[in-house]
Amino acid sequence: MAQVIGEYGLLGFISIVGIVTIVNGSSYRKESLWLQLSGRLNVGCLLIGWLSFFLLRPLFSDIIAVLAGIIWLAAL
Repeated sequence: MAQVIGEYGLLGFISIVGIVTIVNGSSYRKESLWLQLSGRLNVGCLLIGWLSFFLLRPLFSDIIAVLAGIIWLAAL
């Protein structure tokens, strides 16, 4: 049960980060190349996370763990 809660929590976190990036998209385009890359990674993780939730359900745990790492690296 804890694993399911953790997976959905990570998906929620990735979704929030991706949505905030989309909403603030105009400010990302004005910034440096690294910040633009960070924004693109955030949105890409959002799309991959939800696609894996619906289409790749058996691999969802592994995919969401990798995406959480990517989001963390993009924040650095």
